[in-house]
Amino acid sequence: MFEKLLAAIEIYEFNLGFDNPDTADMYSKLSLAYYEAGRYEEASTWIWRAFITFYKTFGPNDEITLNSYETLRNIEAHIESGLE
Repeated sequence: MFEKLLAAIEIYEFNLGFDNPDTADMYSKLSLAYYEAGRYEEASTWIWRAFITFYKTFGPNDEITLNSYETLRNIEAHIESGLE
């Protein structure tokens, strides 16, 4: 599963760029897959990328940004980063 999502991300990044919301959505999906597999460090890496893109694109008060931030907080709680 991870390989397919990583391959999709490469396509999105190449065609749309790193800062595109659709690319960020793929980052979120990969993050969720890693989270569900208990691979929290990897999930954190990808949700951070998604959150930063959503924040830059939609601003801090947009629902997409806020949902991404909540996901980020939940993942970070598993690795005790202090963000929670």
